[in-house]
This record gives sequence, structure tokens and C-alpha cells, in this order.
Amino acid sequence: LWGGVGLAAALDAMVKETDGRNVIWASAQFLSNKNSAKSLSIQTEKLVHTRNISQYSARGELDDVRFMNVMACLGERTGLVRNDLPVAPQVPPPEDCPEVFLGNPRAAMHQNTDVRLADGLFGVTAQGSPNKDKTLVMWMKMIDVENDVGSLTILADYLLSGVGAAIGRQAFGISLDNSIRFAQIVPTEWVLCEVRMEHISNGFGYGSAHLWSQDSVLMATASQSVIVKIPDSE
Repeated sequence: LWGGVGLAAALDAMVKETDGRNVIWASAQFLSNKNSAKSLSIQTEKLVHTRNISQYSARGELDDVRFMNVMACLGERTGLVRNDLPVAPQVPPPEDCPEVFLGNPRAAMHQNTDVRLADGLFGVTAQGSPNKDKTLVMWMKMIDVENDVGSLTILADYLLSGVGAAIGRQAFGISLDNSIRFAQIVPTEWVLCEVRMEHISNGFGYGSAHLWSQDSVLMATASQSVIVKIPDSE
């Protein structure tokens, strides 16, 4: 189970319990790397509920093994100033970018995603070439799925391939934690994601990702701490 999928499931439950309140922020801590399970169970707990804000916690279990703790804040206020500081990178449109090879046959969540490499090295497969900024820029979409809180959370989990982009060779990460903050979610077919690893050392690292619409509206910012995995070196 992808950590992003578990977090997306927890957020879906919280949104339903609050009658559709927007997710402002959420963070998951992963406690287990259980490889297989028959069922995923999400248990939520309402901590605070006011006119503007709801705060929740959740726990996730695969079969009878606890693998995830989640904290989240939901709510909405209107009429305030909007200001986005990050600027979307200038890259070719998705139709002009090569499709990222995700296996044949595709496994797990890769069956439901379309990823196009806009710039940098896609770390899991080492497709592409490192750029001067050591970033990874991708166009992404989930096939036949609307871009909402859940799908953006799953797409943000491709941040793990930014490890290889940063060190210039095939490499990826295993999530220790996963945080995401939502800005303005707008209708868009493709999502542009820029991944930047801020630090890697001693077998661990952390990085962030910005997700934009096709017309450069910032929709979410994600961050993770990861265990660094380099094939054939461990």
C-alpha cells in the first residue's frame, strides 16, 4: 500500500464526516512497511469542531497491524487576500513530454496514473537526465479520476522519485512521514509537479513538491522524510 493512498483514504473519511469541508493541512507518520494485507481500516477521531475549523486524528491498520497515524485540519474562510509565492517552472506541455515508463505490466498504483517527464531524472527508473537544479518536474494525472484532495495526495507521493533526481542516478525513497497543504484546487486535466530534495545524508533525506494546474494555479505543497534506497548498493 502506497503511503499516499492511505493518507488519501483518511482524508476522504474526514471530508465526509465534516460534510465536505476543505482540507487545509494533513500529515501522516508511517509505522510499518507491511507488504501485503487483505483489508485497510481507517478510524477517525474528531478533536475540535468550530464554525471555521475542524481538527481530526486518524489511525490506519492493514489487517490487524497499525501502520499509520494521521493529523489533519479542515475548514474554510472567505474574502481574504490570495498570494502564491512559488512560481511554476516553464516546461513543454504534457503532449510534448515523453511518457515515464512505469513497468510492463504496470504494478500497483502505476496502473492508474499517467506520468510525463518534463525535466530532470525520474529516480525510480533513471529515465531522463539530471538538470542543473537537481529537481524533477513531471506532468501527472490519474486516469479517469477527478483531481481532488485524494488524487492530489496520491500524485504527490511521486516525490519519492526525486531522490534519484537529486543524486543523479537510479534511486528512490521509502516514506517515513508525508505532509500536504492544499491551496486552491481548480479543474485541470494535468497536474504539474516539481520535486526538490532539500537534504540527503546518512541514508535519509527530506524534500518537497509543488503541484500546479495547467494554467499555473498552485494547488498543493507536499513534503516527506524518506529512507534513501539505491539499487545494487545495499
